[in-house]
Amino acid sequence: MNEKIAVIAGSHKGLGFEIARRFSHKPDLRVVVTARSLKAANEAREKLRSLGLEADGQQLDIINDESVNSFADWIEATYGQVDILVNNAGVNPYHSKEEGSVLTAKPQILLDTIKTNAAGMLRISQALIPIMKRNGYGRIVNVSTEMSCLNLMLGGHYPAAPSYRASKAVMNALALLMAKE
Repeated sequence: MNEKIAVIAGSHKGLGFEIARRFSHKPDLRVVVTARSLKAANEAREKLRSLGLEADGQQLDIINDESVNSFADWIEATYGQVDILVNNAGVNPYHSKEEGSVLTAKPQILLDTIKTNAAGMLRISQALIPIMKRNGYGRIVNVSTEMSCLNLMLGGHYPAAPSYRASKAVMNALALLMAKE
C-alpha cells in the first residue's frame, strides 16, 4: 500500500476537522476522522465527502481504554498500518467561572482535564505506536497551545484557565518523553 494512513483524534469539528479537510486533499494520504460517537465521526466523514474529499469515520474516545483498544484493533485490521497520528482531541473548561483563577479552580475539573488532554493523548499514542514500529514508520503531532509554556504563564493577555494550561503542559512533557524513547 503506497497510501499513508492519518488518524486525527477529535476531528469531527473545529481545528481537528480543518486538519482532516486539509489532509484529505493529499492524494497519497487516507484520513480517518474520529469522535467520541460513531455518529459524529460519520457526520464529519460525510461533510468531507460533500466537499469531494475521501475519509473514513470511526468512533474513538481517548479517555476510554476499551474504545482506544477497539480503535487500534480496527485500524490494524482495516489498514495494517498507521503512519500519522494527530492528537487533537481535548477539552478546555474555560467557560467555568472557577477557571478564572487558580485560587478558585476546582481540583476535579483539573483532574478531568488532565485525564483527557494528557492521559488521553498518552493512551492513544501507546495504542498506535506499536503499529507504527511494526511498519517502521510513524509520526505523531500533538496539538498544544502557547498557553502551556511555563515562561508565558505569567503574561496577562490570556484568561487564567489553570486546568487547561496545566493539562497541556503535562501533555507537552509526556510528548518530550515519548520522543526521547
